[in-house]
Amino acid sequence: MVIRAFFFSGILPALFFQSAIASEVTLPCWVSDNMMLPAGIPFKITGMAEPHKTVTVNFGSVSATATTDDCGSWIIEFPAVETGMKGELVFTCNSEKKVISDVATGDVWLCSGQSNMQRRVANPDAARGGTSIDAWIPGNAFPDNGSGRLMRSLINDPEVLKAVEDDQVDFRPAGQHRLVRWGLGRAVPASLYEQLIKPFNDLSVRGVVWYQGESNANTVEQAKEYRLWLCNLVSEYRKLWGNPALPFVIIQLPSYDPGTPRGRKA
Repeated sequence: MVIRAFFFSGILPALFFQSAIASEVTLPCWVSDNMMLPAGIPFKITGMAEPHKTVTVNFGSVSATATTDDCGSWIIEFPAVETGMKGELVFTCNSEKKVISDVATGDVWLCSGQSNMQRRVANPDAARGGTSIDAWIPGNAFPDNGSGRLMRSLINDPEVLKAVEDDQVDFRPAGQHRLVRWGLGRAVPASLYEQLIKPFNDLSVRGVVWYQGESNANTVEQAKEYRLWLCNLVSEYRKLWGNPALPFVIIQLPSYDPGTPRGRKA
């Protein structure tokens, strides 16, 4: 029996933990009711609680514990579980108990990209199309060419960051958003990798489904260069998850022609 779950990475910041030392058990955002745990491979669960306390996690007959450090951080090394299990994931620390209901086990895949990956399972406020691939890669992995160096210079540019804030308030259609003046999609270079990919490295995934590219196909030259960015993205994700053979499903663009009103060839 194979059970699979897919989580979709949007473009808005994912807040994982409280900034101050937590007075109660705080969990990563991917831990919630109706979730799926990775099956067949060990994985980590991280969080916050009071310093120097014992945190225990139970799932059926499987149990694991960790002790919080001076700052209240804890990391639980959860053993591999079988596919097809169902139950509650229970976190306890002192007298506090947090119960995550309707938890199953199976294959977990990361699905990411632009509007093609917008699905009803994602929060509508966290799914906006029109991102370009530079937003999904760390700055140190940008190609060492003209466009790569340009994108890297924009990561902390005050004008770019201000344009993003303004676009959040006054949302405009693709091609009319404020970042277009720098040749950007709807996000700052490297920002979505830092906000929505890197924090999930503790979650063991079976593979990645990637569907993105329209925002990098406005010219033939740009489309040809996309192969450099995509190769670097695959390399960085495999490095992040510590799996040099992490499977990638790359969905090819349909007949796409940005010169037509609907973006498709007749």
